[in-house]
Amino acid sequence: MEAKNNLLIFTIVIIVLLCISNAILLALLWNEKKRTTHLVNVLEKNGLLSLAQIEPKKAKEPPQVASRAQPVPQTKEIPSELFSSPDIVPSPFILAVEGEYILLCEKQLKRLSLVRSMNGTFTLVKAYRCIVGANHHDKQKPGDEATPEGVFFLVRFIPGARLPKKYGYGAFVLNYPDFLSRRQGKGGNGIWLHGHSKEQNIGKDLVNTKGCISTDNDFLKEIATYIKPVGTPFVIIDKVETIKKQDQDAISQEIKSFLNAWKESWERIDTKKYLSFYASDFISSDGMNYENFKNHKEKVNSTKKLIKLNIDNMAIFTPAEYNGSVAVVRFRQKYHSNNFDSDSKKIFYLRKEKGSWYIIGETIIS
Repeated sequence: MEAKNNLLIFTIVIIVLLCISNAILLALLWNEKKRTTHLVNVLEKNGLLSLAQIEPKKAKEPPQVASRAQPVPQTKEIPSELFSSPDIVPSPFILAVEGEYILLCEKQLKRLSLVRSMNGTFTLVKAYRCIVGANHHDKQKPGDEATPEGVFFLVRFIPGARLPKKYGYGAFVLNYPDFLSRRQGKGGNGIWLHGHSKEQNIGKDLVNTKGCISTDNDFLKEIATYIKPVGTPFVIIDKVETIKKQDQDAISQEIKSFLNAWKESWERIDTKKYLSFYASDFISSDGMNYENFKNHKEKVNSTKKLIKLNIDNMAIFTPAEYNGSVAVVRFRQKYHSNNFDSDSKKIFYLRKEKGSWYIIGETIIS
């Protein structure tokens, strides 16, 4: 009798456990269905998914996926006059390494563009929505909530896991304040290109920043597959103007000839000629003024019997606010002498005076 009772109790327990497990499974399926429906609604509401993408295809062919490097279709948001004509180019863009990717932020349009240097010109790869500082003017001081304008370079990437969640996927750090910004007395720091909290949406919950540039996490993740975290040029401008391609080529040739003559004078250890390429108000990367720099170079060069210089990875830009009188040049410099070797990424800041270019400043990208 006792054995029968034990068997009955065991059977009842099994039945109860099966009922509970079925109930849990149904609850999980129902919750997943609600989550999927909510996700689709959110994506559709924000224009990131259309019904055509989730309804079954009548045709047997698989849905087409755009190539990663395929330019986005020309729309009203993408000004064809900037990139479609072979005879005109955006005025800040002069020269870049073949195949190099460059970032362009147009503050007025709140648009972040990925641009590529190809065949001696610049091609739009893709454009993304973004937000910028609440203060629409050029940055002047800390806390003014303005996004700086000029030609900058990325110096490193910070993964989102090492940052507060409001930065989302992560942040690319810019070299602001750069030499030109400091020279003009502009202040502030910590200007990044970053993502955003997953719980918020660009353009809806987030409409501006405190001075950084922010874009969708998925966009930033995609951009990260193209660019280099160190040395990628980043042009920030209120509104892009254009110049003729022939004018761009002329400026490029001028500056390349200038740098080649500078290089040759250094290799010949012609210190007097070498120093003639520097402006009287030049500031070196370690803060030396022209006179201190001159004394230093005269002393160092007196110990040299051999100097060999290799320059590559060159990019040239002309910041819009200087109307062509200032150029920013990034390059890699490999230096070899009888008693010293170095390999560095440099930025030269050039100024044109009476038809000639002079070096007014230099920095090292590290």
